[in-house]
Amino acid sequence: MKKKLIATAIALVLVLTVLIFSRLFLVRTVEVRFAVAPADRSVAEEIVTVADVGQGQSILNLDEDRIIANVANHFKDNSVVVKSVERVFPDTVILHVTAYHPAVAVPLKDGQSYAITDAGFQMSQIVEADRLQKDSYIVLSGTAVDSSFNTPDLIAVNKFFRALELCGMKQEAMPYFIASIECADRSLQVILRDGKTMTIGLSDINGDTVEAYRAYLQQ
Repeated sequence: MKKKLIATAIALVLVLTVLIFSRLFLVRTVEVRFAVAPADRSVAEEIVTVADVGQGQSILNLDEDRIIANVANHFKDNSVVVKSVERVFPDTVILHVTAYHPAVAVPLKDGQSYAITDAGFQMSQIVEADRLQKDSYIVLSGTAVDSSFNTPDLIAVNKFFRALELCGMKQEAMPYFIASIECADRSLQVILRDGKTMTIGLSDINGDTVEAYRAYLQQ
């Protein structure tokens, strides 16, 4: 009899423990943290909605792959990417997100449209040529792409952008500084918003960029 009472008591304790912990670890808060703040901060609410973390479910049973896929399926242009999902006990989930800034307009080989991408060539939105707002982007010429940004011209342009970052310029600031870039055989002809031109040799993109940018600042 005593053993049965002890077993019953243990079972009750286990049941109560499960009930307490199941309530303690329910998701109540979902936060979005950006590696770089997007131009439109309201996108955080959109991310929380489409991620569908599921407030009220156990934080222990999160399907991280499903959350990441939900956001990827919504932002098909890759402009917003969930890099990781973090659990903060007892009841908070943090989505670590990278939002890419549209900065560059790359001509497509169809001759009728542009691919809008960021300075790292991670995202892609297709815009018809007659709808392109050229004042908002760095417009490339002398090159064209089909389905990939992995071309010699764009690799050179990307190296130029990275060199500017080393000089302290943020990617989101580049379209305010650069109007267009012409890809030539041995150089990049960079037309600035103020009408000045920077010539960047392909043999030493990093060195030429740093030198040209410093010379511009000293003018």
